[in-house]
Parts: sequence; C-alpha cells; structure tokens
Amino acid sequence: MRKTPALALAAALLLPLGLAACEDDAPVTVQSEQGSDSTAPSEESTKTSNTDGEETSVFDITKGDCFNNPASDDTVNKVYVVSCDAPHDAEVYAEGDITGYDTYPGDAIIQTEAETICSDGFKPYVGTEYSSSSYGASWFFPIEESWNNVLSPDRTVSCLLMSTDGSQLTGSGHDSGK
Repeated sequence: MRKTPALALAAALLLPLGLAACEDDAPVTVQSEQGSDSTAPSEESTKTSNTDGEETSVFDITKGDCFNNPASDDTVNKVYVVSCDAPHDAEVYAEGDITGYDTYPGDAIIQTEAETICSDGFKPYVGTEYSSSSYGASWFFPIEESWNNVLSPDRTVSCLLMSTDGSQLTGSGHDSGK
C-alpha cells in the first residue's frame, strides 16, 4: 500500500486529499501542500472526466506521467494517464527509492525520506524553488503493508505536481518555471 503525506516546506498550506496502494487494486492515500502563490498554474478550464485516459495502477505511473484521479472519496487504486497537454489532476515530477532499511522504519522516517526525495526533485523538474512555485505538491509513499510484501516490496516514492486550488492542470510543469 502507498500513502502520500504533505510535502513539509515552510510557508506552505496543507490540504488533505486522499489516495493508498498495495497491489494493483489496493487503494492509496494522499495529502497535498500548496506553493506560495494561490493562483493555479494552468488556464481555467472545466473539469474533464476523471476517467479519460489509460487506466493505470498507481504502482505503474512514472516521472513525466500526467493523470486523472477518478476517486470521489479519499482512496484510489488506479489513475487514468493522459497527455500532459490535456486537463489533468496531477503530474509525476520525481521518483526515488527509500533505501537502508531491511524492516519498515516507521511512518515518521518514511515521511522524512519522502520529503527529502520530493524536495530535492522539485527545482530540477519545474525550474523554480517550491516556495516560489504556483504548483502544489504531494507524494505517494510506501506503507508497512506494501513495504513488507514478500513478492513485490514497495520502496518507491512518487512526487506529484498539483494545482493549489483543486482545479486541473493543463500542460506539463517540466521546465515551466512556475
């Protein structure tokens, strides 16, 4: 299973959302954080169907993927990958594995490791510091159940760009400087 806590950076506002994943049909939990600018980085648009795109397990999204989250509550196990030119809910901007722990190190260490991975990956992908960005950020990270999965242990953190106001993004955040 994977979770996503907020990217803890000073001066950012925390917005709880929801996303958690273990296997292909297991759910994922999410929290997001806002950048310092309250404007959304995309043009205003009406929300498209969250099931537009290719249905994909949350474990199969990769850096550069844009996707829609079909969940109307706070859990999701699949997302719908779309072109970044189309309206979308989030974009994967960085990924990294948590290493150095044979057993699950606990939520606090996982969150600290995820925060480091996502903080370090933000500026190289977007082209500006998180504190100056109009994007919000969030991440998926492993929970104990997926960490201890004997067949496929989960160690990957996926870092996500999102709007700060819940609207969909249009266009990629890569090298946008926003």
